[in-house]
Amino acid sequence: MAGTSGAIIVGRQPLFIEGIAILLRESSFVKEVHKLKPDASPEEISSLNASTIIFCCSSGADKPEDLLSRFTLLPEAEFEKIIVFCPLISAPLRTILAESGILVLPLAIDMESGKAYLKEYLRTSHSKVEYKAAGDRRLQDLFLPDFDGLTVREKEVLLNISKGFSNADIAEKMNIHINTVKVHVQKICRKIGVQNRTEAASNYSKLINAGYL
Repeated sequence: MAGTSGAIIVGRQPLFIEGIAILLRESSFVKEVHKLKPDASPEEISSLNASTIIFCCSSGADKPEDLLSRFTLLPEAEFEKIIVFCPLISAPLRTILAESGILVLPLAIDMESGKAYLKEYLRTSHSKVEYKAAGDRRLQDLFLPDFDGLTVREKEVLLNISKGFSNADIAEKMNIHINTVKVHVQKICRKIGVQNRTEAASNYSKLINAGYL
């Protein structure tokens, strides 16, 4: 596969996949694009002439680490460039991928930024562009918050917020003082980088609907 100008896009959502295919073609580097579902067989992968593979992880059913393990550890998989588009990624996994030269971009990236990053990544060194993306605050703001850093108690409060309960309701439901609930809400917002409980609940609901929680 090495040394070719073909690319494989792995994902389930046709709209996202087509958008990525357009970005690849507009980068003027990739001439042939193959689209595969995450359940594609190793034989399908090895039969394709491609040096680049792109993962479109649009739901919790297609976690980056799972798809990477399935598609890049095969004897036939000798991809020169690996790109991951996803709505959410943990900080530890992002660091591991960056050190491996894998470009991680938010699924919500705009067309111009996506094209610019893809073009640069496909033409230059892996780590240079990946670390640039990792330090781009505009991109980081497009990822949904990572809730792994919350305590069990904070997650319980957030779940109740997402169900529409007020602080007073949560205090009664959890048998704690309302001021304790307010402290939990403040910590939740700070940890996941949102301004208020409404934003926290909205992002939490999005992850639940996408199958991440």
